[in-house]
Amino acid sequence: MLKRLRSVFTLAVLFLLLSPTLLMIEQSVAAIRVEQVAWELIVLSVAFFAFSLMEMFVIHALEKSSSYYLGANLLFSLLRLLLTAGLLFYFKWKTTSDFTIVFVNVLVLYFATLLYSTWCRQKENKQKVHTS
Repeated sequence: MLKRLRSVFTLAVLFLLLSPTLLMIEQSVAAIRVEQVAWELIVLSVAFFAFSLMEMFVIHALEKSSSYYLGANLLFSLLRLLLTAGLLFYFKWKTTSDFTIVFVNVLVLYFATLLYSTWCRQKENKQKVHTS
């Protein structure tokens, strides 16, 4: 349980550091409305954090030798892609600011979530192999 809490804390720190960094970079590069971009970053971070949290707990509950393990990994990869597409469509429809900024934010958070979940799965697989 402590390992999962450490993973959740690491993910939260990742988003808490990445979102303000993105906001500062975008503010220095482009003329943006900081409040609107900050709100978009909060929505995106919460969506990706909730998805990653759900993924971590479901994948952890499955045994690596289970036939559902690979299917669950593929399913979560597909769902992450659909979440990203859905968020892009939502912000394209709703936002009044420059869509390029939103696209960059979604792309960076998507890859951060993808890399983090891959790292967690590899770390968990190594631990399961060493304990077997």
